[in-house]
Amino acid sequence: MAIYNSDGVWNPQGANLRSFSQISTDLQLIVEKIINNDNLCKLLYYADKNALSKTALTEDQKYSLIGDKVLVVPVIPKEDELQSYIIVQFDNFSPNETSEVVFRDFILTFDILVNTKIWTLDNWTLRPYAIMHEIDSIFNMSKLNSLGPINFIGANNLIINEFFMGFTLAYRIHDFR
Repeated sequence: MAIYNSDGVWNPQGANLRSFSQISTDLQLIVEKIINNDNLCKLLYYADKNALSKTALTEDQKYSLIGDKVLVVPVIPKEDELQSYIIVQFDNFSPNETSEVVFRDFILTFDILVNTKIWTLDNWTLRPYAIMHEIDSIFNMSKLNSLGPINFIGANNLIINEFFMGFTLAYRIHDFR
C-alpha cells in the first residue's frame, strides 16, 4: 500500500506503518527478555567468578537491573565499579526502497561492558563471551512485534578505557509494513 495517497498526502492508515514512537515499546520488550534470562541476570548481578553457580535472582533483584546494569540510555558507567553492563540501542535507520513489504531497516546493538577485573569466570570462561552467548540465544532469528527476523550481523571489540572493555553485538532488523 502507498505511504502517500494520490494527492501526495501522508496516508498512515493505508500503510499500517510503525513509527519511531514504537521504539520505546520495542526497547521495553528487549529489556524484559534480558531480565527473564536467569544466566544473563546472574552474569550482570554477581561480580564473582562463580556467578553462574549462584542462586537465581528474585523478581525484585531482576527488576533492579533495569537502569542500573541494563541500560537504554548510552551512558558510560563508573570506572571504579566491578560491574558488567549492557546498553541496548537502535542505530543506522534506513528506508528500504527495494522491498514491497519492508518499510525500514535498522540495527539493534548491545554494548557489553565488563570491568576488566571480573572478566574471568570459573573454568576460564570469559564473562563478556558468556553474556554475548546469552544475548544471542535470546535474540538471533527471533521476532519482536512486527519486527524481524532479527539477524546477527557481527560483533566488534569495544574498549572504553583500561577499566571497561567488551563487545558490541549487532543485529539487522526489518520493520514490516
